[in-house]
Amino acid sequence: MLDWKDPTIEFHNVVLWVVSVITGIYIWECLVSFDFDWQLLTRRRPFRWTLVPYFIARYGVLWVFIVAACAMNMFSPTKHCTIIWRLIYIGAHASVASASLLLAIRV
Repeated sequence: MLDWKDPTIEFHNVVLWVVSVITGIYIWECLVSFDFDWQLLTRRRPFRWTLVPYFIARYGVLWVFIVAACAMNMFSPTKHCTIIWRLIYIGAHASVASASLLLAIRV
């Protein structure tokens, strides 16, 4: 039986709640502005090479949020914990590198 007053369990619940809320907000933002992305993918807008880091930065973060929310909501131990964390790290690093590249292009 879990001790719900244990500080580590309480911290895990707070982190789970924060990750879930931020994931929901980011998914909502992606859905609201998906029309712009769809116009780029269907070539209604001109394609530029700067859109590649834009898509990596945008959907890399979405990937990280979804994988992190799935990892936080697992109810039983898994053998694939290392793979899950590597996927999160790869997505996070690719997103930050792409966002930094976009900032460098602007400057």
